[in-house]
Amino acid sequence: MRAEAVDTMDSIPSQADDAALLRAFCERHDRQAMNTLFARHADAAYRTALRLCRNAADAEDAVQSAFIEVLRRAAQYRGESAVKPWILGFVVNATRHKAREEGRRGAREEKAAVRESVQSAESEAREAVRSAVHALPDHYRAPVWLHYCEGLSSGEVAQALSLPENTVRSQLSRGVEQLREVLAVSMPVLLAALAGAAVELAPATLTSSLSTLAAGAAPAAVKAGFAAKLAAGTVALAAIVSTAAFVGWGGVQDDPPPPDLEQVDRRVREWQPRPDERRFDEIAWAKVLPEAIRLSKESGRPVFVLAHVAHVNTGRGDGGAMSFRAGPLSDSRAIALLNRRFVPVYCDSEDRSNAEHSRIYREALQKKLLAGSECLYFLDPDGHVIDSMHVCNTKTAEFLARLEKLAGPEGEPLAPPSPQSRPPFADGLVLHVTARYLEKDGSVDLKKGNYHEFPAEEWLVLSREEAAGLIPPDRGSIDVAPPLAAKILSHFYPLTANFSDAPAGAILEHSLKARVAAIGKETWWVRLEGRVKIRHPFFADKDERIAEADFKGYVAVDRATKQVRSVRLATERGTYGKEMFGVAIRSFP
Repeated sequence: MRAEAVDTMDSIPSQADDAALLRAFCERHDRQAMNTLFARHADAAYRTALRLCRNAADAEDAVQSAFIEVLRRAAQYRGESAVKPWILGFVVNATRHKAREEGRRGAREEKAAVRESVQSAESEAREAVRSAVHALPDHYRAPVWLHYCEGLSSGEVAQALSLPENTVRSQLSRGVEQLREVLAVSMPVLLAALAGAAVELAPATLTSSLSTLAAGAAPAAVKAGFAAKLAAGTVALAAIVSTAAFVGWGGVQDDPPPPDLEQVDRRVREWQPRPDERRFDEIAWAKVLPEAIRLSKESGRPVFVLAHVAHVNTGRGDGGAMSFRAGPLSDSRAIALLNRRFVPVYCDSEDRSNAEHSRIYREALQKKLLAGSECLYFLDPDGHVIDSMHVCNTKTAEFLARLEKLAGPEGEPLAPPSPQSRPPFADGLVLHVTARYLEKDGSVDLKKGNYHEFPAEEWLVLSREEAAGLIPPDRGSIDVAPPLAAKILSHFYPLTANFSDAPAGAILEHSLKARVAAIGKETWWVRLEGRVKIRHPFFADKDERIAEADFKGYVAVDRATKQVRSVRLATERGTYGKEMFGVAIRSFP
């Protein structure tokens, strides 16, 4: 992506945004703000509850209860802690309450048996790690999961568990040592496995039902006295009753989803970027080069510039940049050095309008330093090039040594770390597209190298009119209009060295059919299915290959308004030459 474009993209989520959403709900009754907050943190809440409750059914109930408490207590948030650990604190409390409900255990186990089959498709290594975490004593299990898998700092874990931070640090040390002994692996291998263990997303049945909670809620801050407490309690009770048996994306108990929806949803969940693939987001990236140089002058820290071809932040970029991101830029020591002693920034080296990058490139050449389209530059606080390295050839040890040599004054990060693959701010249906390589058995390919480091991502926006084109009239079936189908399906190929958009004529065949599969009291379920065949050379000008995929999915449509509520779509089988790949699409939020 072009460096200038970063400034216009919405940050999802930052702590300031989370607090602003809570304020919007409390002060202006903005229910959509709370829906957005729920959507942001539902996955982490569900994973945490799943680790602590030990089965999916109890985990869903715990998240429901916890988010109802968030609704009731939104006005009590004062900003003493970050919003995420504040929310996860409610989740932890809800799971503890759940553990005491022995009378309901039998019914929960019945529901859990259905969902536990999902885990059979996961790799043995990841399942071994999760099982080992499950087997930890309670006082180790929660801190280990929140810190190593959900990414909370030890201080934030302490806030979530209402414990002293020193106690949490001790629990983390002892808990992870127990895991290392049980699994018989080295500490680096264990930490990498823990970072990759948090892959589940909250089921569609849960995320959609959470979106209904705020719709009927009013913040407690705008009410007073006994009536307010009674109203809040009534809302909470109604939400529990209506969602405990909820099985759809946007409906109620009378709106059962299609039987194969969970299969689609499982693939969508498994193919999302994992936490270890998101370490790029932990770096305090400045938005653009001019801002980085300004911050450098103010702080006295040197600028670190990652100049790359195309979109290193979404995985649609050159393989050298992807390998560097997967290796040196995912090392915790490098991240700490960049955040505390540099001003890091990245930019598209092929963006001819980027005058600062052009100047840096020319200056590096004049000083007989390395320069090119895949290059690392180090600038002094006056903006002059003092050193450079080649992205493709730089290993972690060499990179760390160079950072130590050139490091500036130490201090807090100068920009807030935030997700670098972010949805556009747009009025319409926002779709997140993830494409990644798969093993022959359909599991996620976790090998490094050869462009397999990350899933490739895109963000698509369908206008309201385009979204309506996915809904068959008269409860029947349609062939989705070719331009709309092509807009969605043109991204059905994995990460390659050819990251340009598919040119006209590249789509050799495609079909996208939509038919109403079920009609409930509040929801239409529209089934999507079809296939696509794309000519996509691995390199832009050579190594001709064909990407082919069959896919299916569902659109949940509000029966009253005829508006699309949510979308899930996943390939059933995809081939790119001799390799397997999968594509998942989900609506956001």
